[in-house]
Amino acid sequence: MKYIVKYGEIFLKGKRKQAYFISKLIENIKRNIPSVKISKERGKLIVESDDEIIESLSRVFGVHSIAKFVEVERDKTSLINFFTGLLNKNESYKIEVKRQDKAFEYNSIEFARYLSQELERRGFNMSVKTFTKLVRIDVEKEVFRVYLDMKKGPGGYPYASTGKALVMFSGGFDSTLSLWLSARKGLKVYPFLLYSNPEHLDKARRVIERLKREWFIDCELSSLNLSRFMHLFMGLDEGIRQMVFKRVMYLISNYYASRLNVSAIVFGESLNQVHTQTLRNIEILQYGIDRVVMRPVLFMDKEEIVSKVRGIGLYDITSGIKEYCTLSHKPNVEPPFDLIIKKADRIYEEIYKHFAELLNAKRGEVG
Repeated sequence: MKYIVKYGEIFLKGKRKQAYFISKLIENIKRNIPSVKISKERGKLIVESDDEIIESLSRVFGVHSIAKFVEVERDKTSLINFFTGLLNKNESYKIEVKRQDKAFEYNSIEFARYLSQELERRGFNMSVKTFTKLVRIDVEKEVFRVYLDMKKGPGGYPYASTGKALVMFSGGFDSTLSLWLSARKGLKVYPFLLYSNPEHLDKARRVIERLKREWFIDCELSSLNLSRFMHLFMGLDEGIRQMVFKRVMYLISNYYASRLNVSAIVFGESLNQVHTQTLRNIEILQYGIDRVVMRPVLFMDKEEIVSKVRGIGLYDITSGIKEYCTLSHKPNVEPPFDLIIKKADRIYEEIYKHFAELLNAKRGEVG
């Protein structure tokens, strides 16, 4: 079986960058989908496989669209006969033609009209407005290329082609979508969980395994067990407890990102969703952080986030993760800047002393 893979935004890059991204895309396809043969054409790849792989190709970042195709002898009668054996008289069809070979006797519109008329004479329902299925044909120099199945890919850039980022990960809707969007933009992601409940760690690992298996995101979950320090947070005034915890999370992530030698940290914060995510409080949290901070879902509301998580097929597993990090139900929505910084620094210093023994990370990831 043969497939055309188009790569969208990559095609807009300069020649040198385009060659780099195409090379990474080919590398990623070959690594994740075994036994494929890939060749290049202008603006697209031709992927050959003995297996049905359109679904797998649609989950490779950098792929804009995929179409299974067959090549038919460039003879009008042969093409009509091919369609007579392929099409269903209970369906209605629209034919679109793209004339790659400008020397062909018909232009694109004329040839589409000719084919539609010939197929109508043979009893097929052809319509440009009320069709149920679209049939696409490319007129190449030696063959007709007929597209049978078409599917959209995720778009973006090939995974691990544009940089590296630490992703603060809980396994819930916001952090899962943030990780997926970061990977879609070509970042190699390093998910990092701060937890105090072993159940949380187990559930987060399951989400990562799904992301790896279904979206070919090559990553490992690192985690830091904060259970022995939770009394320090719970001993604070309830009004500042949550902000101090979140500020400590920023400090820990900044330190770990420096050890990993990654230039960015990704948070799943959505503006004004909770009191720690107001513009004023984000400013407090980010104070002094020397990594680039990215927030892919910042301007999405919860409904949009959940809808997108459904769209990437991960709602069932992310919806089962409760909010483990809620430490306060009566927050001060505008806590004093200096107080948050001071309290967070003290607790962070205690955690920092024990960072190496608390960290659970794949060997070789930490510098």
